[in-house]
Amino acid sequence: MWFRPLGGRFVVSVPPVGIIVPMLPSAYATVWSGGAPYYDANGVYYAQSPGQGYVVVAPPPDAAAAQPVAAAPAPKAMPDPILYPRNGQSAAQTEADRQDCNR
Repeated sequence: MWFRPLGGRFVVSVPPVGIIVPMLPSAYATVWSGGAPYYDANGVYYAQSPGQGYVVVAPPPDAAAAQPVAAAPAPKAMPDPILYPRNGQSAAQTEADRQDCNR
């Protein structure tokens, strides 16, 4: 999501062309135009910027005719680890260990 100021508040808007983001939005489709891949997320197009991430670009000239390529399925989320008290440690120590693990 990209926000821009409007009056004394911020509103959701499209990101400006030329801005570089470190990663693509989670819901994007890969489209090919002119032999190059573009990444479309809700009508905003990105191109890979080697070593920097992805740059927001203007829609390719044939964007309306471009066919999305099916993306690889997202990896399944790993289940949360199950923690058991060791050697009679207290519930408070178990919770402290869980928090340390999450950090």
